Amino acid sequence: MKKIKNFISSRNKRERIMMAGILFCALAIWASSMMTRRSEIDIQKIDLDKRMLVAQTAIKMEANIVERLKKLEAEIDKTKTLSPDDLQIAIENAAKEAELDYSISNVTTTPVGEFKVNKIILTTTPQELYVIAKFESLLAKLEPYVAVAESTLTGDKQGKASVRYIISSFN
Repeated sequence: MKKIKNFISSRNKRERIMMAGILFCALAIWASSMMTRRSEIDIQKIDLDKRMLVAQTAIKMEANIVERLKKLEAEIDKTKTLSPDDLQIAIENAAKEAELDYSISNVTTTPVGEFKVNKIILTTTPQELYVIAKFESLLAKLEPYVAVAESTLTGDKQGKASVRYIISSFN
């Protein structure tokens, strides 16, 4: 410590001011990086708190969830679930019956527990809204075995819209 004091006192005033400025800048950079890291930690903590709240709510509702699951299982006839090929055929038939101009992807299958979730993407060209509504009403007839997982509607300011559907089923 004495060596540092002797070193600093041996410098002229201008050099001491420059050293103090450099030290101040280094401390400012260090403090800034610490505050950035602290804010990142705070964001992660807020996210974890939200997740914990959701988990605690689900745990509190376990009995209700199990009851609803048993009720749904009783309502579903496993012989009416759609295979990937049956899903594609059902969606294409509904689109053709609605006179929809569309393109369709191949079915992707993801195992989820004892079930397999099948997904297909159907994209339309700009259509009159009544054609889209007719297609959606035909899809509704396939419920609960087929569901629209996601849809994105894009209007064209002339009464037409194109839609991108992600449709799923299980077997």
